[in-house]
Amino acid sequence: MKTTLSFLSLFILMVISGCIGLAPKNEHEIYAKEINHQNYQCKNDTIIHATYYSLSDNSLGFVKLTLPDNHEVTLAQAISASGARYSNGLLTWWIKGSSGFFQSQNQSNNCQSQLNPP
Repeated sequence: MKTTLSFLSLFILMVISGCIGLAPKNEHEIYAKEINHQNYQCKNDTIIHATYYSLSDNSLGFVKLTLPDNHEVTLAQAISASGARYSNGLLTWWIKGSSGFFQSQNQSNNCQSQLNPP
């Protein structure tokens, strides 16, 4: 009886503390949510795939780009006077309407969306 009571007490404590998935998730938990994704056809006939995300509390937007060489890079949204700009200080992705512009220290590329803009 004492063993059963100890096990039951431990189980209830685990449920209350969230160790077992019966307790509701923390309503303040922050997670990334996908907003949109699209392909951009660039002037040199390459494709840049962009997936746009936002944190669940909308405190940060970011984009994950798949570049023509299949290299993936994630850029945080930065201040922009017009359109949207994402940057990590070395790489920048600008979008406005259906146009995208990718810029690095070595290259720049104008691109057009193949889908509707975000």
